[in-house]
Amino acid sequence: MLVGMADLVEMIREKQARFQELAEEMAVLRKELEAARALLSEGQTPRRVVRHAGRRPKGQEPIKPDSSAGLALKILRERGRPMHANAILQRIREQNHEVNKGTLIGQLTRYVNQRIVFNRPEPNTFGLLEWVMPNIVIARQEGVKPENGKGALTEPEALSARP
Repeated sequence: MLVGMADLVEMIREKQARFQELAEEMAVLRKELEAARALLSEGQTPRRVVRHAGRRPKGQEPIKPDSSAGLALKILRERGRPMHANAILQRIREQNHEVNKGTLIGQLTRYVNQRIVFNRPEPNTFGLLEWVMPNIVIARQEGVKPENGKGALTEPEALSARP
């Protein structure tokens, strides 16, 4: 297979550009490594070293107010207690927003699985972590041991442990 001189020059430019990108990424990673080592030398452990400086890890972007999850968040805060997905969907549609049920449940489930903002106290029922987190903190402070053996209190355990 014969490659023309122009093709070779283009391939070299592409490789040089990729090399430059990798060099820049390596410089960022070195800075992050230095910061992590500094924390460790101070006796602190970093919870998470973010690979790309200035970017949030996937799934930790702020919830956009006009997204399905953002509309659900607003409705749940107004209601003040967990709601079934169908009731959330009905309220969203009453506010003249068109949302697909699968999209709504998918977005909320993603946040539930990542333990960000939402929780699922019952099947297809969604609530907010901000409602149960104080209970979990109080239960842990009082020395309540989790029954699930995984080191984390389930919501029912935390709620029943509250005085």
